[in-house]
Amino acid sequence: MYFFITGIVLSRYYLCLISIDRWMVTSLHERIRRLSNRQTIKRIIFFSTIPWLLFCLHSPIGFRSEASGCVPSTSGFYSTFYVISNIILTIVPLIMLISFTTVTFQRIISMQLRRMRTQTVHPVEVQANLRERISNKNLHMIRLNLIQVIAFIVLNLPNVMYSLYSFFTKTNQKTSDQIIIDNFYNYIASYLLYTHCAVRKKTLSD
Repeated sequence: MYFFITGIVLSRYYLCLISIDRWMVTSLHERIRRLSNRQTIKRIIFFSTIPWLLFCLHSPIGFRSEASGCVPSTSGFYSTFYVISNIILTIVPLIMLISFTTVTFQRIISMQLRRMRTQTVHPVEVQANLRERISNKNLHMIRLNLIQVIAFIVLNLPNVMYSLYSFFTKTNQKTSDQIIIDNFYNYIASYLLYTHCAVRKKTLSD
């Protein structure tokens, strides 16, 4: 469970770093663009990963083994901590991803428009050829950013919803059928998180 949670947390964190890097690459300031280099990124990844590895040590402490599997404790302080941290570690990366993706998208479009204004082109032709004048690399970046936002929402929010549900219903008396349904939804939400980690790994390798 420790490695599972660590993989989820790091995949979200690395995704935020990717979005920030793309924002830096498209920055109008040369000083910011210079920060996006392989040596700096390696240092950031190395020194920032260690705190996350230490933070995720709460999982082997707070989780317990039950008939339904290894699940977070539903009593005491840890249940509240797990729900709050799960929500924060989902919502904050989503906000960062949307924000930096939007800014990057706007900068790419504005740069292309400025290039087009320097040429003598009829306004109708400018609108008709806008997509053709955007480089394939920029188009690929835009599509990838949009896919990442959608994938993050689809693959991460179900787990947050289940965490909230289990937290607010932990004192309820449930029938055996309800427990089976809850476990089924929990497995689905967990498998979606596994899928998100796999997609992030493939994106980084590409």
